[in-house]
Amino acid sequence: MTDSKYFTTTKKGEIFELKTELNSEKKEKKREAVKKVIASMTVGKDDCEDPNPLIRALAVRTMGCIRVDKITEYLCEPLRKCMKDEDPYVRKTAAICVAKLHDINPTLVEDQGFVELLNDLLSDANPMVVANAVAAITEINEIRPLIEINLQTVNKLLTALNECTEWGQVFILDALSNYQPKDEREAQNICERISPRLAHANAAVVLSTVKVLMKLIHMLPENSDFVAQLIKKLAPPMVTLLSAEPEIQYVALRNINLIVQKRPDILKQEMKVFFVKYNDPIYVKMEKLDIMIRLAQQSNIAQVLSELKEYAAEVDVDFVRKAVRAIGRCAIKIEQSAERCVTTLLELIQTKVNYVVQEAAEVDVDFVRKAVRAIGRCAIKIEQSAERCVTTLLELIQTKVNYVVQEAVVVIKDIFRKYPNKYEGIFFYSSAGLVNGGN
Repeated sequence: MTDSKYFTTTKKGEIFELKTELNSEKKEKKREAVKKVIASMTVGKDDCEDPNPLIRALAVRTMGCIRVDKITEYLCEPLRKCMKDEDPYVRKTAAICVAKLHDINPTLVEDQGFVELLNDLLSDANPMVVANAVAAITEINEIRPLIEINLQTVNKLLTALNECTEWGQVFILDALSNYQPKDEREAQNICERISPRLAHANAAVVLSTVKVLMKLIHMLPENSDFVAQLIKKLAPPMVTLLSAEPEIQYVALRNINLIVQKRPDILKQEMKVFFVKYNDPIYVKMEKLDIMIRLAQQSNIAQVLSELKEYAAEVDVDFVRKAVRAIGRCAIKIEQSAERCVTTLLELIQTKVNYVVQEAAEVDVDFVRKAVRAIGRCAIKIEQSAERCVTTLLELIQTKVNYVVQEAVVVIKDIFRKYPNKYEGIFFYSSAGLVNGGN
C-alpha cells in the first residue's frame, strides 16, 4: 500500500505545490515553502480536531517534535484541547508532549497552566494516561520541582500500577521512589502493595520495585518480622536476573553491587551465583568479582579464595590482576582470614607467571603488608591463636620476599612485647630471617 491514500483530500494540490517549492532552485521559494510546512505542522491544520483519535494523537505528537522556541506558543491551544480529549490515547500522548514543551520553554508551560492540567491527569480513569502523566511530571521535576506527590496521589498511582503496561509500571515505581512516607505504617502499606511486582517477568519492573523497597525499608523497625520477610523476598528475583542475557545481567549486577553495600545480608547466602562462568563477558566477570568481595565473610572465605585462585589462571590479564587484588582486599576485610589470604598470594607468586607475580608481589604490596599486620593483631587480641600466628609469620619470613619479611619481623616484635616470656626465642630467629631475607 502506497502513501497516496493520505493525499486524497482537497489538500492534494497544496501538497504538490509545497513539494515543488521545496525542490525549487530559488532560495526564496524554498524559504517560503519551509515556513508553510512549519505553519501547517504547528497549527495542525485542524488535525487536533479530526474525528479519528489516532490522527489527533499523531498531530499532537508531531507538534511536540518541533523543537523551535519561537513557534511553541502555537502549540498551546491544540495541546490544551488534546489534554482534555475524550479518547485516552490522545490524552496520554498529550501528557508526554507537555514534558517536551517544558524542555523547550519551561516558562510557557507554567504560565499556560499545563502543570495543573498534567496534575489533573494523575486522577485519570485510564492507567496508561496516569503512567504517562507520571513520566512527564518526573521529567519536569528533574529540572525544577513543580508538582509534589502526596498520599492521595500515591494511592492513585498504586491503583493504576496493577493495570499498566510494564513500562507504565516502571514510570510509576520510579515516581514512588521519590516519595517520602510520613510514618512507618504508610511505608509498610506501600511495600505490601508493590512487592508482588518482584515476580514480574520484566527486569526493569523488578529492579524499579527493588529500588522502592530499599528506600522504604529503612523506615521500618530493623528487627521486625515484616522486614525479615521482605529481605527474604528480595533475593530470589535478583538471583533470577543473573540467568538472563549478559546485558541484563550487567545492569542487574550494577544494581546488586549498590544493594550489597547497604544491605549485604540480603544476598549473604547467595555467594555461589556470583562465581564467574567461563563464558561470561569480561564486563560481567568484573562486576561479579566486586560483589564477591563485598559478600565475603569468615564463613565463606575458603570458597572465595579457592575461586579467586582459579581466576588467576584465566587468560584475560586485566581480570587476573583484579582477582589477585581481590585476595588482598579479602585479607584486609576479614582479619581472621589474613593468614590464609597471604598464603594464597605467596602461592601465586610461586606460579612464576609474569603478570600474576607482578600483581601479587608489587601491586598488592600494601594489601600484603596490612594482611601481615592483621595476623599480628589476631595474635595479640586472641591469645589462643598466638602460637599459630607466630608459626605463620615464621613461614612468611622463609619466603624471603623482601617486604613480606620486613613486615613479618615488625609484627613478631610486637608479639614478643605482648608475650615476652612465651616467645622469647622468636625475636632472635626473626632478626636472622630479616638479614637472610635482605640478601
